[in-house]
Amino acid sequence: MWAEEATIHLKSSFNCSKLEMLFFIPTHEGYFCLNRNLVIIFANLFPLKLTALITTVAALCIQVTPHVIILCSKNNQWGSLGQRFLLSSAIILIPIGTGEIWLNSTCSHYHFGVLAFIICIDLLDSITKFKIWAYTILLCIGALSSPISCFLYPFLLYTKLKFKFKIPNSVLFTFGICCLLQFFISIIFMTREEGLGKTRFESYNIHEFPSILINDVIIKTFFGDNGLNFSLLIVRGISKISSLELTSVYWLLLFCILFIVWLIFRFKKHSDPIIQSSIFCFFVTFAFLYLSVGSPNNLIPRNAFLPGVILIFIAFLSLKNSKSKLFQFLILIFFCISTFEYFKYDSTYYSRDWPDWSSEIEKWEVDNDYQVKVWPRKNSFWFYLDDDAWTMSIPPK
Repeated sequence: MWAEEATIHLKSSFNCSKLEMLFFIPTHEGYFCLNRNLVIIFANLFPLKLTALITTVAALCIQVTPHVIILCSKNNQWGSLGQRFLLSSAIILIPIGTGEIWLNSTCSHYHFGVLAFIICIDLLDSITKFKIWAYTILLCIGALSSPISCFLYPFLLYTKLKFKFKIPNSVLFTFGICCLLQFFISIIFMTREEGLGKTRFESYNIHEFPSILINDVIIKTFFGDNGLNFSLLIVRGISKISSLELTSVYWLLLFCILFIVWLIFRFKKHSDPIIQSSIFCFFVTFAFLYLSVGSPNNLIPRNAFLPGVILIFIAFLSLKNSKSKLFQFLILIFFCISTFEYFKYDSTYYSRDWPDWSSEIEKWEVDNDYQVKVWPRKNSFWFYLDDDAWTMSIPPK
């Protein structure tokens, strides 16, 4: 099992009734985690040895759902079957965040954000009664599981008000209520200055906003760490030649990017409203994530994951009908970089000698005082962890 889902939620469930566990809010995170509460309640119906398997399968269901929508939806925005597979594969292999986003109920919070975005796109076309019910439930669970899903609410409002898409008011109202509830819970923990809540909206540096947007999201999404290192050399060269500070160079680059985007929409006769809305969504989502959880100098990969996925969708929608050989070559380069980065992250973040949950429970069954170890453990990346980090006690039988 992974970190908080074991040492906070599972451990707390030993001393809570099912109803108390349903409404449990972890002080450490400072927001409501409904998905984790539900999974732990369900897992407690089975032997303890199966808990890790159940939480993993639940996480798989969450993380697969966006891909099921892309592959099976009748919405024409997703393109042909081949194009759908390309987009789905690109989201899986995106060279940003994949090293920190694992198959567990904790990391699924980031996939709930992706799911919310995919649902919002799919709601713009071919709406059925089943979709309205299913998507409303998924959006509400996402909003009550993590604030990240809530960052997509302005996108739905924007598309409905600006472009008059027929998004059902019932979806907007129900999703909005859940977002508002999550917002108030987060505010309470921020004002109490408890757990991670006390760090929200405190660590960002607005002067670094463009450099983090360009480096940690745009460059790393398409070119990974190697592309980032190469771009840093170019920016430092520009800084040296122009005698401008690095922050000034990035502000200038951001202005150029925004100006180019404006020119494209200004002179393009039939600009796609979904692309325009997605660009709005990209900037709003990035701003929320950076201002709420960013550090002064970077946006850690797991928090850059959702903006990166939105950026990939914008590129996909803009170029999906292109038959240019250059475009096909760029796709090949992207997947080569993504695959390399994916396996690099796997070897960096994960160690094969980490403990197995079933084996740990067997040790506890022999000795009830044994501190059960959960992931992550100390390795080359988490070098600062000691042997007592991410361990938990389990009450005797």
